[in-house]
Amino acid sequence: MEIIDAFNIFNPQSMPVSEEERATYGQEKLQVLLRTFGEGPNAEVDSVELNSEWEGMRILIHTQYSSFTLRQMLRILCSNQTL
Repeated sequence: MEIIDAFNIFNPQSMPVSEEERATYGQEKLQVLLRTFGEGPNAEVDSVELNSEWEGMRILIHTQYSSFTLRQMLRILCSNQTL
């Protein structure tokens, strides 16, 4: 269940309102996703780059998608749409 819970990182409604809390939001869940999808001999995930991209994604989710549900957000992330 840990991996399923980790996808909640993309839920705009779970995003903290406080800028201070948002600065570290999702770090633990991001590590769960990284361990699940970014390890192994064929992994193509750079953990440094992933953490950097998450910083921008966190801001984007908060500023542009705060009224979306997790379901709506996952549809966007799984589509070919550009955020």
